[in-house]
Amino acid sequence: MTSREDANSTPVFLDRIEVIGIDGYKKKYVEKVLSPLLSSSTKTLGELSSESEKTLKSLTFLGGFESVDIKFDTDTKSANKKVDLLDEPLTSVYGSINAKPLKPTAFSIKSIHNDLGNAFVSSYLNRNVFGSGEQFQLNTYWGLFDETKSVDILSSTPIIDTSLRLFGHLNVLKSANKLFQSNQQAATSAELGVIKQKFCSRSGALSSFSTGLNLVNRNIGHIADSANDEVKTYAGDSLKEAIFFNFVSSNMSYLTKSRLTLPLNGFTISLTNEVAGVPALLEKLQDEHQEDSFSTDRQDQFYKVGLGLDFAKSMFSNQLTFLSNFKLGSIINFASSTGGTVHFQDKFYPLVAGYDKPLMPSSSVGSGSFLSYNLGFSTKVGIVNVDQPLRFYSSVNGASVSNELAGLEKSELREISKNWKHGLDLGLLYSNGDASAKLFWHKPIDSSKNNVGKFGFEVDIAGAW
Repeated sequence: MTSREDANSTPVFLDRIEVIGIDGYKKKYVEKVLSPLLSSSTKTLGELSSESEKTLKSLTFLGGFESVDIKFDTDTKSANKKVDLLDEPLTSVYGSINAKPLKPTAFSIKSIHNDLGNAFVSSYLNRNVFGSGEQFQLNTYWGLFDETKSVDILSSTPIIDTSLRLFGHLNVLKSANKLFQSNQQAATSAELGVIKQKFCSRSGALSSFSTGLNLVNRNIGHIADSANDEVKTYAGDSLKEAIFFNFVSSNMSYLTKSRLTLPLNGFTISLTNEVAGVPALLEKLQDEHQEDSFSTDRQDQFYKVGLGLDFAKSMFSNQLTFLSNFKLGSIINFASSTGGTVHFQDKFYPLVAGYDKPLMPSSSVGSGSFLSYNLGFSTKVGIVNVDQPLRFYSSVNGASVSNELAGLEKSELREISKNWKHGLDLGLLYSNGDASAKLFWHKPIDSSKNNVGKFGFEVDIAGAW
């Protein structure tokens, strides 16, 4: 037995635990969260270390604390003197849990002005509605010079333990995006699912897995006479019933004063999966001899997948940061053999610097598949302290699209390889979480000598209470 193993097997007596900063939660719920530590007062040092790590994760997953710290020390003043089975005296220890709570409620109003539009956005968040870790969030978006308006409600509650949550998500959207060749696009979507969080000590990555059901009712109206047949196909109401499975893992660290907006080191991986037209697919499984299992008179049936990878690496004490992003997405239309289509709002719309509109195949609305990249760097600005959230940045980005709806097969990859568009993006960026401002120059990388690019300025300003 090694000295470390010997130390881990040393029995101790946990005399007491002092808890600071968890007053907003119900006493019984706190006891449940601390149950790994409270299960027994006599344990080994190895068990104490393992159980304190579980408790630390449970408190972190609640999402109500800026930081949580757990410490143990020898309790020389303890009046409780315990012995082990061999009648040897046990060392008494006491624990202290020091949590720095976030504000239980937060409200903010943000003014957004950028190339995508001008809007007011409001957000209300309650991190602990009933005292047992329930969360409620309400967001609104109000376009200033267009018809875009939305209300977004998200609610969740821990089940079994704090790493597993049941959530419900409702979104109501009204817009008049000219890209869709109509003056009215309305959608109401509802999700019900579960999300599981897991922390990997080795990589320092926090991962989340979510799955559930998604219902979307859409209405497309006031369609232009010259609109694409793809748009006209979905005139009026349409319904989507889907199941989804999403995965995100990240150990990304950020510049402290940027409040999670300027990455420094680490990675983020995201994977989204959606299967639409679930009733028709279930019918197909139940009756393999059904001739027209993918009927065109009902909702779309397809599989949609998206993959993203972000990587950041800083050098010279964070004065220089290299950044990269890669994405791909693809849709497989299960009903293509019977003339079934995929709603244009379910397709992909990648953006490239220097181009006013998302990239799309000719004579199509949206893309069935795409690949994109962004490679760049950011640096501190002159004599400005490196800790300040002000950066000069430069990047080259590009994307390629295809209208095929058969997944990334050879024909799909062949088409995508021919349709690349590239752009250059450079400028100054300031972002502290409450406000951001960007002065930029965008230039498409093409053979046109007359295109000098576009200068622009974007600003977001928020007030928080």
